[in-house]
Amino acid sequence: KKQAPIDPTADWVAYTGTAFSLKYPKTWVMAAHPELCADNILLLGPNKDSVGHCGSEGFGEVAFTFSSSHGCFPLDDTYTDKTNLAVTISGMSGTKETGTAKATNSEGSGLQPAGTKVVQYCFNSTNKHYVATYNQQPAYPDVLSDFELIVTKTLKFQ
Repeated sequence: KKQAPIDPTADWVAYTGTAFSLKYPKTWVMAAHPELCADNILLLGPNKDSVGHCGSEGFGEVAFTFSSSHGCFPLDDTYTDKTNLAVTISGMSGTKETGTAKATNSEGSGLQPAGTKVVQYCFNSTNKHYVATYNQQPAYPDVLSDFELIVTKTLKFQ
């Protein structure tokens, strides 16, 4: 008799917001003061040092956002090893873009530290834009496989 495959997300924490739901590893942390993020931003990280800060520009290692006004900002020429793939998640078509940051600029305009691995999923519906972003800065743990599971196996749009 063949055994059913084990769901690696079975014991993960469920999150349900106004625009999407998902599950994330139970050892991960959510940003402190989520009320400062409003209901359109979810910031997660594998530890307190990699999670973003609500009410700031610091989105940390993992961010899920939605907006009615703007979607993704494509990775520009400050990134190397760029890829772009068409994807469908939870019945919605989008793109998966990856790249590695070359370096920060001297003004600190939000560019990632050199070597930061970025994965960005973008989905656009009629009146909503959804973005799932992974930013693995050099000091952050590598949780890309968990991020991929969150997006590909648990993310559902409301």
